[in-house]
Amino acid sequence: MSQLNFSEGQKITARGEDFLISKVDTNFDGSFLLHAQGISELVKGKSFVFDCSIDTGISTVDPALTRLIPDIDSGYRKTKLFIETQIRNSSIYSDKITIAPKAAFNMAEYQLTPTLKALKLARPRILIADGVGLGKTIEVGIFIAELMKRGKGKRIMVLALKSILAQFQQEMWNRFAIPLVRLDSEGISRIKTKLPANKNPFEYYDKTIISIDTLKNNAKFRHYIEKSHWDIIVIDECHTVANIDSQRGDLAQFLSQQCDALVLTSATPHNGRKESFANIIRMIEPTAIPRSGEYGKADIEEYYVSRFKNDIEDSAVRANFQDREIVRISTDLTDDEIDFLKFQQNLKFNALDGIRKGKNKNDFLFSIGIFKAFLSSPQAALVSINHRIEKVTAATSDSDDLEDNLAVLNELKSKLENILERNRTASIVN
Repeated sequence: MSQLNFSEGQKITARGEDFLISKVDTNFDGSFLLHAQGISELVKGKSFVFDCSIDTGISTVDPALTRLIPDIDSGYRKTKLFIETQIRNSSIYSDKITIAPKAAFNMAEYQLTPTLKALKLARPRILIADGVGLGKTIEVGIFIAELMKRGKGKRIMVLALKSILAQFQQEMWNRFAIPLVRLDSEGISRIKTKLPANKNPFEYYDKTIISIDTLKNNAKFRHYIEKSHWDIIVIDECHTVANIDSQRGDLAQFLSQQCDALVLTSATPHNGRKESFANIIRMIEPTAIPRSGEYGKADIEEYYVSRFKNDIEDSAVRANFQDREIVRISTDLTDDEIDFLKFQQNLKFNALDGIRKGKNKNDFLFSIGIFKAFLSSPQAALVSINHRIEKVTAATSDSDDLEDNLAVLNELKSKLENILERNRTASIVN
């Protein structure tokens, strides 16, 4: 092989994969060392060095051998898609939004604010804390699409609660043509069977969406994500990761260091504790919060947007907001239901007296838990009580807590059974 066969920027094929030469060096024996970047699916984004004295099967991709294929689709559909892809993949630099007007939604000016605000920062990172119904998912899509247009959104990972994965994935595809591959434990396992043992399954797909609980509950995934890097990470409902001592919080804090751009979304990011909100802001910019932990609006206002429906001035947009109509439905409690609630309330008040005297909060939490279960349904409350009775009966240690008191548990069980029996009798009569 002569040196003329290789040059920087040239495409080559080696070991069945495609690469792009970034540098050509000469060995002491006159052979060549080719520094290359992988461009085909299995090796994409990885750096390699090929010694031509060892890898003798390296071949160049000759443009002269390009085979032209006619586009026989109606309206030259494939050609148009190819040209549109090339346009979308071309990077642009601007202080304005360029791609959002082409998306499939009715654009409102306020939805562009998070992206414009993030682009002014050294790293595009933002907390979107708009109220319910203002379109936080749309604002995330604008952010992602804009960074993709600027060549800064190749690798994307979205973390969301399992219940909304499908909806988020659908919105990104239908409105912005952003294909997010949904991963779960089984999906990752299937990918691993296709890859060599030393390959990272999180680098198999560039754009993924995954449940945050899938990652937090699998310690084996931490090994892979520690070696991965993303251009953009989105964490939906970020108030669930505000506690850095939890598994979710620890994972979110770590992932915030594994990406360039970060988007956090939540309609309720502040739970009333400054420390929790500070944890969220630190994910966006670690230096925003002073070491003292005391901060004000001036310290953090460039890192978040928070609007409510009343803040939107566009009359065309406000016309789409419907006023909530509250219809109060009254119902009469039966004697058995009143008897149960009186007993439960007495437990609660006694627990509060115990707290004032220095006792722990277990009894109070138990009384509230029973009340919440009863509001779900008497049957649900009875199931909970029966499970607790089984555990207490099988336990070998004693406790003074209400939840371990068989007399109290059996009294609650009896009252709930009376309620259910009366309800069954009433339904038969009707």
